[in-house]
Amino acid sequence: MTALDRIRLALRILLDRGLQTRSSYKGDVRMIQTQQRQGADPIDAEHIEPFGFSGHAPDGSETIALNFSGSRSLAVVLFAHNRDYKMKLEQGEVSIYNQWGDYVKLRKDRTIEVKADTKVLADCPLFECTNDALIGGNLVVQGTSMLMSNTTVAAGAFTCVAPAAFAAAMTNAGTDVGKTHDHYAGNESDGSTGTVR
Repeated sequence: MTALDRIRLALRILLDRGLQTRSSYKGDVRMIQTQQRQGADPIDAEHIEPFGFSGHAPDGSETIALNFSGSRSLAVVLFAHNRDYKMKLEQGEVSIYNQWGDYVKLRKDRTIEVKADTKVLADCPLFECTNDALIGGNLVVQGTSMLMSNTTVAAGAFTCVAPAAFAAAMTNAGTDVGKTHDHYAGNESDGSTGTVR
């Protein structure tokens, strides 16, 4: 055996490619059972991940294991990857995804795309948007809503079904409907207060 052959053998022993057959937790440590070679006994190895990133791959995923000192009893899994759920990306794009189709994608056009089948939950004391927000559906506010600048109802109706306080001027089609306005008539038969002057 040549020196080069010995180096190749050492590398083959040091790094192994396998298939995840099972995963579990031992305390806070995620353990992956991986079948590294056909006919070989599966081994349980700790899944090592970079700080701040974590992913629990489904069974059937491909693994890359590092065998310290060339011993599979001292192996750790460095990567677990599943081709069935891999997203197709343009050069420079990045994504975070799961096996159910939810994802966050940093796109080439500088858009951050988020897809969730149920909801996106932000658990924080303040959610701040420095520019415009476009809402395609309904907006439900469970707490107090404070409008700090001009508000325009471009279509539909503005309806208050509970007491509302307006501290600034309010107009309807250019007519002041603030606290100083009056009506052409008194209380009408339908319960309204008549047309605004």
